[in-house]
Amino acid sequence: MVGERILVVDDDVNVAKMCIKALRGAGFEAERASDGTEAIACCQKETFDLLLIDLKMPGLGGLEVLRTIKELDPDIAAIIITAYGTLESAVEAMRLGAQEYLNKPFDGDQLVTAVQQVLAKKLQADGVVRGNLREMSLTSIVSINCNERNQARLRIRHRGTEAALFFEDGQIVHMVLDSQEGEDVIYRLLSWEEGAFELKRGVPPPKRTVTADWSGLILEGLHRIDESAADRTRGEAEGRVGRPILALSGEIFEHISHRLDRLLAEVEGRCVLMADRGGRLVHWQGRIDKSQAISLAALVAGSFSATAEIAGVLRNEGETRQFRQSLQESEDFSIYSVAVGDRLILSVSFNNNIPLGLVRFYTLEAAGEMQEVLAEEATSPLSLDEGLRHQVGDALDALFGD
Repeated sequence: MVGERILVVDDDVNVAKMCIKALRGAGFEAERASDGTEAIACCQKETFDLLLIDLKMPGLGGLEVLRTIKELDPDIAAIIITAYGTLESAVEAMRLGAQEYLNKPFDGDQLVTAVQQVLAKKLQADGVVRGNLREMSLTSIVSINCNERNQARLRIRHRGTEAALFFEDGQIVHMVLDSQEGEDVIYRLLSWEEGAFELKRGVPPPKRTVTADWSGLILEGLHRIDESAADRTRGEAEGRVGRPILALSGEIFEHISHRLDRLLAEVEGRCVLMADRGGRLVHWQGRIDKSQAISLAALVAGSFSATAEIAGVLRNEGETRQFRQSLQESEDFSIYSVAVGDRLILSVSFNNNIPLGLVRFYTLEAAGEMQEVLAEEATSPLSLDEGLRHQVGDALDALFGD
């Protein structure tokens, strides 16, 4: 392994020098590119075994650089380094083929160990991705592999227990956990909030024990988790310990319910709902049943998170790093989503004959009111996000002028 060529891509001179010194001390050949453009130019002229690439850089961001270089050399290994690790960037790094995600600050020994492990895995088998469910949920991993129709094996280790899922032709085709096989395995796995995983592409399933559609399995699993959370909430009232998504007083919950109802009427919407950033349903109103609302909450939250890092590619120094709004459009209807604080997402589905400006104004207004109400409920009072105030003002100006 010693002697492999590594390209360190980081605009921070001190970090790059530390990395190069540690790597050369371990016997690697290491060079530096000061930005994304230089890194791409280096890879067009020379061959490297591994990229060590900073996520946040002026100009081209780390994920965009990784995407471009992977097109030039699909076999190159990659480690993303960052001080701003997020679920969204971890999902995208995995999608683009990164094998490791290293959070700053780290020392030379940690770096060398990570590089050695990634290169060793590359020698053993290409296409192996490792991580932890704390950074990337099982729902995200399943969605990526099924939507991209990967043939792959996912192994997860959790508190001494190991599970395996096999993907093929856009579906989960086999699952095993201890002595249990088949569809019911997913319902246990979805409750795991942490656990080391290893995804290896190109591994065929040993058998077929799952016939249900993957999205239906996820939906049913989320439904069971939601019901379990409701049971824990009821148990708390009886003196047992519970962990509901939000501990709200009856008065606050009723206020949110009425505000969702009002927003639904204001935009003549199909449905409105609130979900947490992990995709768990908080509350909903409209022409959908509970199972549809659970599914929609998970999908909207996933979409909101997956697009959030786009802003980071285009931002200038000092600008907001993530989008606070998102819009999905179909031929007949659209879904508009906006952040409520740093925990929740408010989404509204509306027919396309309703002016988007009106939807935007009323939704931002509702989000602001809900954030203030939730802040009053919190132990430490929070003020309405200043950015959200400006967004409401901008929407009002767009509708009625200055």
